[in-house]
Amino acid sequence: MSLQLFNHEGAAMSEERVLGPCADGVREALLSTVARVDLVAWLSPRSPMKRPERQSRLDGEMVFLSACSARLRVGPSRPAMGRGDEATMDVPLVHAGTTLHFRERIIERELPGITSITLTFLDGEGRPIDRERTLV
Repeated sequence: MSLQLFNHEGAAMSEERVLGPCADGVREALLSTVARVDLVAWLSPRSPMKRPERQSRLDGEMVFLSACSARLRVGPSRPAMGRGDEATMDVPLVHAGTTLHFRERIIERELPGITSITLTFLDGEGRPIDRERTLV
C-alpha cells in the first residue's frame, strides 16, 4: 500500500510513500509538499471604547489556489504477482478556493499612541516567506 499527493492537473506534489501491507491497524505517513495559497491578514482596533491606541485585533485566512488529492495505491503483497492487480483510489483533500480562517488574536502594544506595526508571514521554521509590510 502506498500514498502520494497530486495537484488538480495530476502532477505529483510529493514522493510516493510506501505504507506497508494492507492489514488491520492505523498507518501514518508524513508527506511534505508545497501548496499554492494566498495569505491574507487583517489588523483593526479591538474596540474604539477600550483603549484603541493600545490593543489591535489580528485575524486572517489562507485560501488554496489549486486542489490537492491523495492517491492511495493498493497492490499484491508479493512483488512476483506483478502490478496488474493493483487498485488506485484518488481522494480529494482540498478543493481550489478552500479557505482556512485563522483564530483572532489580540495584540497588546506597550507604548501609548500610534506606533508602527509591521507584518511578515513566516514558514514553519520561522523564516520569512515574503517581504515585511508596514501596516500602520
